Order: sequence, then structure tokens, then C-alpha cells
Amino acid sequence: MPVEVPKQQYAGSIREINLGKGDQQLLVGGETAFPFYTFEGALPHPPKIAIQVLDYAPDDWAEACIKPWQDVLGDPVAWACKGLNEYGADLIHI
Repeated sequence: MPVEVPKQQYAGSIREINLGKGDQQLLVGGETAFPFYTFEGALPHPPKIAIQVLDYAPDDWAEACIKPWQDVLGDPVAWACKGLNEYGADLIHI
């Protein structure tokens, strides 16, 4: 017996915008449903991963948050490179 999932119709949508230029350009937005609710509307662009890079080592982060970044926390350039190369970030927020 199939399960009928109740669906909610939305009148609005998220505006599409381009971030960046040239080969580095990313198109985001365009959704007409809540994230990952593909059964309720369109999700034309896959989610993007952004990593925030600070210009100082944070002193109020939990140990579990510091551990993956402990070798680069004092160097913003190395921090951004690690986010891109090791964790596959699509965007870097500085």
C-alpha cells in the first residue's frame, strides 16, 4: 500500500543569483520548496558548501570544532586552502 505524502504548494520562490565570475561562477537559488523537499517543488541547483575563514584563531570554539582546523587556525590562507582542497568547499567566506 503506497503512502501518500501530503504536499504544500508555495506561491513564492527564491531568486536565482550568480556568485563570482567566469570559471568560478556559481548559480544558486531558484527553489520553490523547502530544502530537500523535492516532492513539493523544484530544487534546480544542488546545495553549495561554504566555509568561513577568520583572520584570527577563535578562542570560544568547542574543542570538536577546533580539532579539524588546528593546524591552520593562525593562517587564513592555509585555512582557506584546506577548506577548498581537503573539505571540498564551493565557497570561502572571509
